[in-house]
Amino acid sequence: MNVENDLELINRELCNKTYDNFKTLHDFEINRLKEMKISGINLISSIGI
Repeated sequence: MNVENDLELINRELCNKTYDNFKTLHDFEINRLKEMKISGINLISSIGI
């Protein structure tokens, strides 16, 4: 997502620009998975929750 067109170089400016949204979505998903586990839904062990 945050690489140049050559798919070799990382665009740090784009990384910094998109990080806050990534972190928000990441934290939301972690909390959702934790709630699923608490409610008794089995998660695959590779998730690490």
